[in-house]
Amino acid sequence: MRISNLIIGIVLAFALFSCSSQNEKNSTDSIGTTKDDKSEATNFCADCNKKPVHEYRNALDTIPSEYINSDWMRVYADYILDSIHRNYQSFAICYIDNDDIPELCLYGLGFGDGAIILSQQNGVVSHYRSYWSPQYIERKGFIDDGYSYGGTGGDNIVKLVNGEFQVVLQTQSVFHYGTDTCDQYFEYWINDELVDKIFGKNADYGSSKILEDVIKNKYSSKGSSIAILDSPQGVYYTKTLLCELFCEGE
Repeated sequence: MRISNLIIGIVLAFALFSCSSQNEKNSTDSIGTTKDDKSEATNFCADCNKKPVHEYRNALDTIPSEYINSDWMRVYADYILDSIHRNYQSFAICYIDNDDIPELCLYGLGFGDGAIILSQQNGVVSHYRSYWSPQYIERKGFIDDGYSYGGTGGDNIVKLVNGEFQVVLQTQSVFHYGTDTCDQYFEYWINDELVDKIFGKNADYGSSKILEDVIKNKYSSKGSSIAILDSPQGVYYTKTLLCELFCEGE
């Protein structure tokens, strides 16, 4: 009888632990922060008068009134508190698509934080996550999310359409090391299909004309490319935005 009770107790404990773990998982959004972060995030009000720990070039500590007082900015700010970790210290205002509401491009503190591009349609916010430093073509809806690590690099070309981010092209260059120059070679991929291979001393990184032509067709030919931190609409500190909107009088 004692053994039966012990077994029943173990089963019940396991069931309760599983439910608790599932509830915790369900409280996490697609970017990986919990809904409790909003209450925790408002604790930064006490630090509103302190300068940012890390300062970005071109980042301004004063946000123009036409931005700070706009309805679309409040929608973005609410989304940041609800869904995004506050390590994204600066943000740029970027007109990526051609509507009247700009995108808000958050930029991270350290390597691997990358950027998060926010867009909104009818008050609903969507996001695109990049681990690098994407560029965009103003008011054409195109984003070039390039990356490079080790012997691998590539570009993800993204189109922003009606508030949705659609990957329209993926390219990749993969370097294979050899015992000498003759053994080394590059493979070039487009949308998971091998399209080119260059051997030996001609295996220069990014030298495939096939990739260059397809990127030009899908992105470069659409207009001038702008880095997020060079946005003509300005780069500002995220803390300044949140303090002005949520910490008045504190």
